[in-house]
Amino acid sequence: MDDQHEEIVNWIKGAKGYSFPQLYSALIQQGYDQEVAKKAIIEASKPPQKDQVKPMKLPINLLLLLLIGIISVSIVITILLYVNP
Repeated sequence: MDDQHEEIVNWIKGAKGYSFPQLYSALIQQGYDQEVAKKAIIEASKPPQKDQVKPMKLPINLLLLLLIGIISVSIVITILLYVNP
């Protein structure tokens, strides 16, 4: 988004009490192109985006350590069951 477009979007967001058609007319009267005015109004009418939460990724070393631990515990349990039936 270029500076002029961002400036228009911020102006639209700050214009309280006016409808989008009124703001569109005001932008056209100020000499802005119809497409520029439409795009700015569409952008200003979008709800603010929330930061997307990314799923936590475990490092490969931690996953490997966890796998080795599970295998080790399984071997110990198997040996104990075999020795003491």
